Amino acid sequence: MNSTNTAPLKSSTTYTPFVITSFTSTKDLNKQFNLVNGSIVKTSNAVMTTGKGQALTVNDGFPGLNTLINDLNPNQAIATGVFDVANAKIVTNTKYLTLAEENRDDYRSRTKEHMTQPSTGLVFFDYDHSLNCTFPAIKDANELICNLAKLDPSFNEAGCLIRSSSSNGIKIAGTDIAQKSTSQHAFFLYDGGLEQLKEKIELLSWLNGFGWWDISKAGSLLPRAIIDLAVFSPERLIFEAPPTLGEGIERELSEPFIRDNSELLTLPDITPEQRSKALKLKSKGKTAIQAEADIVRDEYIENKANVLSNKQEITYEKAVRVIKKSVNGNLELDFPLTLPSGNEGFVADLIEDWEFYDNKSMPDPYEGVEYGRTTAKYYYNDGKPVIHSQAHGGCTYRLSVSDKGEEFKTNERLDGLLKDIKGLMCRSLGISFKELPAILEDIDYKPYAIARTIEVSFWHSGSSKMYTLNKWGELISFSKIDCKYYLFKAVPPIFSYEEVYEIFEAHLTNTTKKKEAGIAEEAAKLTNSLLSGIKSLIERHIIYNSQRNNIGMKVDMFADKNSLVLKEDIAEITYTHTPFITGTFNTKIVEDYKEQFPELDDVLNMLVAARFAQDRKLAYLWLNAVSDWGKGFFFGGVLKDLGLIVEMSTKEVEAIFEAKPVGKSMKEFKRCFAIFFDEFKTVKGEIKQLQNSITLNVKYEPSITVDIFAKLFASAESVDSLMTEYGIEDQFANRFSLILGKNKLSERLLYRSNSVEYYNSIKNYAANFLNNEVLKMVELGLDEASIQAGSNLKAFHTKYAIDKHSERFSNSLPDLADEIRAWINDCKNNVFEQPKGSNDIQIINECLLHSNENYYLKTPNRVVGHYMNNKMDDSSKEAISRKKKEVVRLLSADGLDTKGRFINNVNVKCITINLNTTPD
Repeated sequence: MNSTNTAPLKSSTTYTPFVITSFTSTKDLNKQFNLVNGSIVKTSNAVMTTGKGQALTVNDGFPGLNTLINDLNPNQAIATGVFDVANAKIVTNTKYLTLAEENRDDYRSRTKEHMTQPSTGLVFFDYDHSLNCTFPAIKDANELICNLAKLDPSFNEAGCLIRSSSSNGIKIAGTDIAQKSTSQHAFFLYDGGLEQLKEKIELLSWLNGFGWWDISKAGSLLPRAIIDLAVFSPERLIFEAPPTLGEGIERELSEPFIRDNSELLTLPDITPEQRSKALKLKSKGKTAIQAEADIVRDEYIENKANVLSNKQEITYEKAVRVIKKSVNGNLELDFPLTLPSGNEGFVADLIEDWEFYDNKSMPDPYEGVEYGRTTAKYYYNDGKPVIHSQAHGGCTYRLSVSDKGEEFKTNERLDGLLKDIKGLMCRSLGISFKELPAILEDIDYKPYAIARTIEVSFWHSGSSKMYTLNKWGELISFSKIDCKYYLFKAVPPIFSYEEVYEIFEAHLTNTTKKKEAGIAEEAAKLTNSLLSGIKSLIERHIIYNSQRNNIGMKVDMFADKNSLVLKEDIAEITYTHTPFITGTFNTKIVEDYKEQFPELDDVLNMLVAARFAQDRKLAYLWLNAVSDWGKGFFFGGVLKDLGLIVEMSTKEVEAIFEAKPVGKSMKEFKRCFAIFFDEFKTVKGEIKQLQNSITLNVKYEPSITVDIFAKLFASAESVDSLMTEYGIEDQFANRFSLILGKNKLSERLLYRSNSVEYYNSIKNYAANFLNNEVLKMVELGLDEASIQAGSNLKAFHTKYAIDKHSERFSNSLPDLADEIRAWINDCKNNVFEQPKGSNDIQIINECLLHSNENYYLKTPNRVVGHYMNNKMDDSSKEAISRKKKEVVRLLSADGLDTKGRFINNVNVKCITINLNTTPD
């Protein structure tokens, strides 16, 4: 292979020295290839726990680096980072932390805490082709350089070394049957941080057609670039040692590519415009493949759940829950995986035999042995076990340490109930409390089932109904007489019916002369009686201790299971978020709709922001659109079909705040992101109270408090009470955003040609978009998501604020005060003919006082109210009347409110007012 620098290598080249770390393990680190049943089988040994690390200075450039790599032994590897000592004894981080401070001098763990990247240091690029890659496979170093240069021309100038990975060229001896690998390893010198370099490479890849998304076996979307983004870490081992070849395996070596100079790789800073464009391309690519990933995820969950339910003999529903939690990185005891021993097992096996498995390598829990038998590693981690995996750029799985079903919090009330139940058992079984523990073990007594039933149940006295969560986490209600059928279905049996039956049967056999059939019947009757008695104790306990007449309902975007918590005065039900059902969409239709509705993405983003923000004051949006714009299409169709909105009227809002019953149920609000007012005509003060929650009252049912998020309003006409002749009330201006819709959806050719496809495309696009944005927020965590959502809402309101279309009352009130002042002056001077039936002049004559060249206005509220009632239209009057005090203060010459003043030797409550002394 020839270098792109056609000049021969020169020994006189002046090189920039750089430092790397050479690791020597106590075990082999290289790959091994063997012939098994006619196929090539690769074994990776890429785990180092003990050995030594030595800092090496390379003074002879990339030719010297190539020689160093050629001389690596099977138990050696290199890293681009360095320790703070030249020679270090390598131990695990757990071992390092157990060493006394005085014994740590020569020891280091291969972690980011101990290894740093030199300011001018070696960087490693790893290329390997992927099936989902958006560009053709790169065959050799020349093609790799040419493609990297499309990111930035500096790749054509910088010194470098490119070698085929140790998996390349592996074949069955004497044949053309080869190990498939296109992997190339490239080394450059770079002056800067690895994280910044990683970000630049990723963004430049998306800008130049080298970015894409891969789908993991579990349906997770994994961002990809022209080179592996996971290698940019100073402590990461780079395995360049020659592979160990078994009998019947040979390797065809290719020549390395060396550009023999000391030019550093210099990548330009990413401009804000480039960053924005790259992130949009990345988001668009994710949206395009999300539906496929969802299918993979659903199939993964279904397949894993079927296997798990059969292996563990648990319900399919529980298996689904276990697998769903694993997709978020939480592995429960029942989760199936391949153990470090190579045997199939469960997380419970890792926990139980932790001393044996601790610090052992294993396959990735998702990908299995196909991805490599040493891809991951198990750490007991002082009772907080994790699995660290190098798959897909690296990730950490958190492991449960106990069966959550058997854990329950005890308290005085529960202890009393459990004691009563044990007393009932002793009386029924004819045993003493001393004998009871052994019996409880024999009958598989489950107090946690009792605790769980109490934990998720409450009694509503108003309707005389029991409420509980069923096994699917749904709230159900039933009468007391039906408790025996429904109350205990969500938990395991309290005891083994068969074992208790056998105890009664044996007792009856020894103490009675009944026939066998009679003994069996009596034993069954006694067993049922005991079970019925226990259930009655539990029912009475709930009725007495867990009465609640109010329900609080919310969907927690971060929860992984439904729950019910009994607080002092309310039963609070928490549901998990369910992603929106997605499907394919036509991108041309989406682009066409965005011409109709350019603000689409901003509005969808606002809905997500309102869903995560702690304060939803800014989540009011009014869409004032022409007839046929498509309000029904978007709000009543797309958003409603996705379950995003609940339609309401302003009258219903008034009824809610007056504690009157309304025709809305908890289920309607369960997963909604917004309440929607269609063709609203007026806006009243109650609208301002729609911020974070409302309480629904239903006759003979518990009152229900539900969270509310975005508030959406749509109308074809202007709403005079919101945007009056005198502007917008400040409190509305501080909340509302306004979008004007000027185009007609019915006139768009694509819509007219196939309205069904058009609608489905927009609905599926919205579902994909929302799922993507929700996932981003969830990944931030509760606190960060709340902060980010608040910022997003503020940015949306800044962009679309309603006061960009009309001024605020606070700005227009001085003009109104001037109007009233001029009217008072005209009445005083009698310069106009009064309208028929008007008493303007009479009121002014009664209220306006004159003394020592000054004018005073008594009962100014009456005067201002008279002006508003007689000179303004109804909508303006209703909106502005709440500002009467501010207007009076503006009329006052000294800015003071009404107060007592001596006028013509009489104490009069009034304000001062400046008026013209002569007619205009």
